[in-house]
Amino acid sequence: MTPTIVELEAFTLRGIARTFNAKTRHQISQLWNESVPRLFALPGHIPRALYGACIDMIEGDGPDCGFVYMVAIAVDPSAPSIDGITTVSVPAGRYAMFTYDGPIVGFPQFIDTVWREHFPSTGLIKRDAPDFERYDERFSAETGGGVVDYYIPIV
Repeated sequence: MTPTIVELEAFTLRGIARTFNAKTRHQISQLWNESVPRLFALPGHIPRALYGACIDMIEGDGPDCGFVYMVAIAVDPSAPSIDGITTVSVPAGRYAMFTYDGPIVGFPQFIDTVWREHFPSTGLIKRDAPDFERYDERFSAETGGGVVDYYIPIV
């Protein structure tokens, strides 16, 4: 699988973030269920797509390592924030975009395969910025399937 290299402008995400690890990442679907209704009530939201973003990595071994994942929507950065909502700036730049098309239950395996096989084979270098998945009109929440683009920031 070869990624498409794209240039993105900077944008701002707001949403609900939680920390996960290998044993708890199956709970990300619960975060989506809890978050989505709240996202459309955020001031200044831009309802073209929803995002799942890995906004921080917790390095190490054992139960203390993991990642901070956020379910989010793009917003006007000048809009007021709300308590309990996380704001993240996604910087402009180059991204390697991998595209998934299928049932969402297969998406975690797709992400594992991208990081284990496909991204390393490109020779690209990840830069320090959030990686994220984008769910637009090609994805159906009703059927739980469709197209999801996954973006990895690159040097």
